[in-house]
Amino acid sequence: MNYQHRLDKNEQPHDVPDWLKMQVLQKAMNMDWNRYPALEFTDIEKKIAKGLGINGHLVLLGSGSATFITTMLNFFGMQGKQIVIAQPSYSLFDYHCKTYGIDYTPWMLNTDLEYDETLLPELQEGSVLFVVSPNNPVGNTIPKAMLRRILSNHPKTLIVLDAVYAAFQKDDFSDLMIQFNNLLVMRSFSKELPVAGLRLGYVCGDEKIIEVVIKLMLPFSINPLSLAFARYMIFEPEFCNWASESRGQMVEERERLQTILEQNLSPKVARVYASSGNFLLIKIYHDEMFTDMLQAFEEASIKVLDTSTMPMLRNCIRVSIGNYHANNAVIECLMDVLMTDKVIAR
Repeated sequence: MNYQHRLDKNEQPHDVPDWLKMQVLQKAMNMDWNRYPALEFTDIEKKIAKGLGINGHLVLLGSGSATFITTMLNFFGMQGKQIVIAQPSYSLFDYHCKTYGIDYTPWMLNTDLEYDETLLPELQEGSVLFVVSPNNPVGNTIPKAMLRRILSNHPKTLIVLDAVYAAFQKDDFSDLMIQFNNLLVMRSFSKELPVAGLRLGYVCGDEKIIEVVIKLMLPFSINPLSLAFARYMIFEPEFCNWASESRGQMVEERERLQTILEQNLSPKVARVYASSGNFLLIKIYHDEMFTDMLQAFEEASIKVLDTSTMPMLRNCIRVSIGNYHANNAVIECLMDVLMTDKVIAR
């Protein structure tokens, strides 16, 4: 089915303008497509590090954060490391571990779907802890003070922070990388910028950790077009200003959507979770209404993500923040299903 509004993959709703695309295409035209791309991208990585204010630490560019996640899970799993993963969080963690038979211990969120230090499993020396913040699909974040305590109390544990949605909140935790050498942070241009199709991401952290990750990554993993974009467009002031404004509009739309839903939906019927990402998690408390809601979205040609199979997320959907028109269509669907006489009777 060709959906009018695809709000299931947390993609940015506005595409890169044609005049910016043409600049990147011209750069790619001047590259040798019959040759493998360079093995190193230190010029790009140094600019990223400078922008994050982490000079002295290393940045490794790659083909999206998913590649880093699966590669590290395979490596630590083969080593027999204790792997702890926050749950519920990005579904790729659980899917990949089950597919490849990698054992992991979940760090479950509490009943309010927030990080709770008292629920953190005991971390063995040499263990690896994966934390997602802002957390997809919930939208919650780990308190900075909590993350700092975990880093300080477990210096022999590697904490991998999946922060691909950090651009949609005020604090990206970059300063903690300067203070702690056991923190590795993953970021993604697929979320920060409207270029999900180019598959670009990066990890940053202590030099010794990055040197290990470099050895694990496949060479020649970034295609010429993506490389041209990374080298010639990411740091251009015009593009940076345009991208920043686009993210700002998405944050405004996220807050508008959440406010309207909270003001109009009864807390006995649904809950809209606060989010620091470019999406909202919505929980419906009645099975029949949840089924009706999914059908209403389908009939309205709106694609959302049903997260019901994930732990603690029964009858939940994740809605990516779209443009103004798409978000209004979401509001209309929810209101039609959740504000009927049937709902009032409940």
